[in-house]
Amino acid sequence: MIHWVYRNIAYLLLVLIGWYALDRVMFMYKAQHITGNVISVDAKQDMCGGYFSSRSLTYYPPYKCTRYTAHLKYVPTTDKSYVLSIPACTRAEKDDPAEGSSCFPVGTLIPVIYNPQDPSEAYVDDIVDLWGPHW
Repeated sequence: MIHWVYRNIAYLLLVLIGWYALDRVMFMYKAQHITGNVISVDAKQDMCGGYFSSRSLTYYPPYKCTRYTAHLKYVPTTDKSYVLSIPACTRAEKDDPAEGSSCFPVGTLIPVIYNPQDPSEAYVDDIVDLWGPHW
């Protein structure tokens, strides 16, 4: 009796994965490539980590860290410029805070892929950003 529930959940997951893959392929088919320029890097104090390791049966508590966000400016074929914000890196509080800006220093050129019909829809042109979660 319960097997049909698992089977339907599996079908639903397959449909969702197929839809996501089709969406990414369609985006890449129509997308244009361009180079973005890092114009600024923001830092935000946060808590990182905090997880339980089932292998060692150990809890690792969260720790203070700094999360850096890089802002890329790119100018598509239109004359309007756009800014894409991406997570740059995370540094633990004990690390040297001056190192944070070295993740993506201002002026770094980064490849960007964008939708020519909606240039505000853009991603860093790498497999993680194109195929990773977008929430």
